[in-house]
Amino acid sequence: MAWAKGKRILITGANSGIGLETARQLAGDQAELLMVCRSKERGEAAVQDILSEHPKAAITLHTADLSSSASIKKLVAELEASYDSLSLLINNAGGMFYSRMETEDGLEYSFGLNHMGYFRLTRGLIPLLKAAKEARIINVSSEAHRYASMNFNDLQSRRSYRAFGVYGQSKLANILFTRELAGQLHGTSITTASLHPGFVHTNFGHASQPGIFPNVFSYLARTFGKTAHQGAQTTVFLARSDAIVSGGYYANSSLRKPSRAARNDETAKKLWEVSETLA
Repeated sequence: MAWAKGKRILITGANSGIGLETARQLAGDQAELLMVCRSKERGEAAVQDILSEHPKAAITLHTADLSSSASIKKLVAELEASYDSLSLLINNAGGMFYSRMETEDGLEYSFGLNHMGYFRLTRGLIPLLKAAKEARIINVSSEAHRYASMNFNDLQSRRSYRAFGVYGQSKLANILFTRELAGQLHGTSITTASLHPGFVHTNFGHASQPGIFPNVFSYLARTFGKTAHQGAQTTVFLARSDAIVSGGYYANSSLRKPSRAARNDETAKKLWEVSETLA
């Protein structure tokens, strides 16, 4: 399995956790890496970290706030000016937030970053992906989607906010987006898939945020969670595989059946329409 070898690959949230580990492993495949990070300082440190292990790796750092439509628009313009094609987009950046916040666009933060970040960036990069001989889009989701449904009556969680439920809804949105995207790209050279990385011990959702639950989450992740290296394996599997099921959902490097809500084509279409309006 060497599909990623020599390909131009963009990875979001690439400065830490499974994003960094994904970048590190694909650097070993002689891929050209475009690492998108919110912080230039942390991004530069991540690049040096990878170069210390793979000194000949081709890496370019781009900075963007993927919760911001203006920042994504600027990033897409930079990429279009610098590259003629893109073979692989890995939408990895995301988070879980224990109190309700809004993005600068007025969206609830989990939805704005975890779903609309994927939606906006992917749509903006479709021309570059179509310009590649063969291209792939990988969306990092979560098994947390199984405990959620799309609440179109309160999509921004203004009436009720529960961190895990809101996060689960955003991860359900990732799978529905992937499903609808696969249908819209049918007949093109682009395939797409979503995945669950596992319960991973990284800085994601941990005790840097206030409250009891982040501390409990951090303890459970330290005690029972996968390492970031292990958590990156399904993403890397999808990047390297010679063929993937477009629109499919994967876990532990195998095709899995997501929840019934995640397999609802009408919900996927409605989410796409709503997202277009918001975008």
